[in-house]
Amino acid sequence: MKSMFDDYKLQYASSSPIVVALSRPSTSGARNYFDDYDHFVGTSTRSQVGKSQLEMYLDDDALDLNSRLDILEFWHQSSVRYPVVSKMARDLLTIPVSIVASDSAFSIGGKTVSASRSLLKSKTIQALVCLQD
Repeated sequence: MKSMFDDYKLQYASSSPIVVALSRPSTSGARNYFDDYDHFVGTSTRSQVGKSQLEMYLDDDALDLNSRLDILEFWHQSSVRYPVVSKMARDLLTIPVSIVASDSAFSIGGKTVSASRSLLKSKTIQALVCLQD
């Protein structure tokens, strides 16, 4: 999985997230009530600086298996945080188009015209085929 991620990262290098540092105006000696929060965010951000998107995704808390998860919405929201991993998920979790429907469409005549129905008129058989679509 790591080598696949590296391939995707090379292919989608322009998709890597951009980190913007925002500066706040000085409080002129007044106590800043968000110091603890800033310290927490700074600590957690520093611990993730050397990690790849894949490592950060794998380190995230696991979701509850019994939760009602909309996987498309999950990856839509996660594509902001994990752009390369979301592209991997899009490609790996794609459901292949089924050929079952097209096979049955072309073989409907065998189901409609059987030994017991072989004496039906062509217009009746055509109506039966059209009603099944």
